[in-house]
Amino acid sequence: INRTINAPIRALVETTRRLSEGDFDAQAEDAGGNEINVLNKSFNRMAAKLQRLMEKVEEDTRTQEQLELRLLQEQINPHFLYNTLDMISWMGYGASNEDICKVVASLSDFFRLSLNKGEDSFTLADELNHVKSYITIQEYRMRHIQFRLEAPRELLNLRVPKLMVQPLVENAILHGLRPRNYRGHITISCALEQAYLVIRVMDDGVGFDEKLLGERTEKSTSYGLKNIRQRLAVLYDDRGSLEIANRPES
Repeated sequence: INRTINAPIRALVETTRRLSEGDFDAQAEDAGGNEINVLNKSFNRMAAKLQRLMEKVEEDTRTQEQLELRLLQEQINPHFLYNTLDMISWMGYGASNEDICKVVASLSDFFRLSLNKGEDSFTLADELNHVKSYITIQEYRMRHIQFRLEAPRELLNLRVPKLMVQPLVENAILHGLRPRNYRGHITISCALEQAYLVIRVMDDGVGFDEKLLGERTEKSTSYGLKNIRQRLAVLYDDRGSLEIANRPES
């Protein structure tokens, strides 16, 4: 277990630390033919794309490309990656190989879908699969959170901007359910309303002071929410929007 799981994961954690400090030459080494190597290859592809985007942004200041770069940097948040790899390492001592393989595969899918072969949009099905990978990991880390996903089959082939939903789920966990010791429910629903695709992420967490709603909407401490708002404005002008509503428990 130490040779095939823990040692490769510790090596990837160190590589992640180097990347987070700006070393874009950091590369994960070949770990053989197991699931860890799939994750290493996904990490290397993402590091390479980050470097290419940074070089392009230096030459081209178009807003959309800057936002994509910032979003990718947010996606490989060192804390999220480190915590997940640390969890996998500990699972190596007590959990089944099936559990370990499931989490590693989910993390690999998470990064593979984040890259999306350089394209700016997903089908709704791919966007939701990206969220499912994130949810699978969080279900192992935070076992008292229950997730529900509602999406009619006829909407799954619609094209949507990539990586819009996962930051909303993360925000619901951190700001809604963390104060309740990560206990509660998160529902993701998709519907077509008056020719608009509406995606809702709802949690039954602690809510927040209505007086802070405007400030939180415009000056959110979550960069993910700011990024979503800016990208919608760039892509759709006034036809796309991000709305935050507070409905505390009665």
